[in-house]
Amino acid sequence: MRCPECRALAVDEPMLERVRCVRCGWVRTTKELEEAPLSEIQPDLFTKTHTHRGDPETSRSAAHAAKSLVDSHKATIVGVLWQHGPQAVEEVAAHCDLESLQVTRRMSDLKNDGRVRDSGLRHENANGRQAVRWVLV
Repeated sequence: MRCPECRALAVDEPMLERVRCVRCGWVRTTKELEEAPLSEIQPDLFTKTHTHRGDPETSRSAAHAAKSLVDSHKATIVGVLWQHGPQAVEEVAAHCDLESLQVTRRMSDLKNDGRVRDSGLRHENANGRQAVRWVLV
């Protein structure tokens, strides 16, 4: 079992009738685990947040709160790419109310999610450098 707090290994201690996390010290009795709803003891493994294992609870809370904003930004970017075809980050930002840095971060997420890919086309950005034009998969 994984700890729902930090996702480290939680060790079953049958003699003490409890489960304990080896990293953060999270403890639940066997009876509490039997009575707890699954959502309380099994983290949502498919919801990604931008946190690291050692982050404090405040960082994890902020990441969960920002999840809907991240999803909104991703949807906006996908909409721009669907409507306008292959676009570079600054071109996407020009078509919506997002800053280039926000688009860059979400484009990385979309690439990792398999929703966009490098089109092979390039765009000369404001700095005179060649930028990738992204396309929906």
